[in-house]
Amino acid sequence: MDGGSIVTTTRYDVEGLTCGDCLAQVLEHVHDVAGVTQVKVDLVRDGSSSVTVTSRPHVGLGQVRDAVGEAGFALTGARTRIRERTPAPPVGDHEVRHGSSGHSEGGGARS
Repeated sequence: MDGGSIVTTTRYDVEGLTCGDCLAQVLEHVHDVAGVTQVKVDLVRDGSSSVTVTSRPHVGLGQVRDAVGEAGFALTGARTRIRERTPAPPVGDHEVRHGSSGHSEGGGARS
C-alpha cells in the first residue's frame, strides 16, 4: 500500500454546452473514467462552461479530453489543484511506521 492517496481536483473549460442534455452527456462520459470520484459542471450558455473533476489517483488530461470528446465537445483549457493526501484506511488495530528517523510499532491507537 502507498500509505494514502492524493485527491486531485482539476477544472476544465469546455465550449459548446448549451443545455441540460449536453451537460448530462459530459457528466456521464467523464464520470465513467477510472479514478474519477466526482464531476461537477457549471453550464454557461453561449460561453465557456467549467467541468470540475475530482479524482483519486490523478486522472490525466488525455483521459478527460477523450471522455469530453466522446460526449461531442472539446476542452479549451485546464487548471489542476492537488487538494490533499488522504490517509490509508486502517489495517487491524496496530500502527507501523517506516521511513522516519525512528521506527515504532504499537499495539493500539496513539494519543
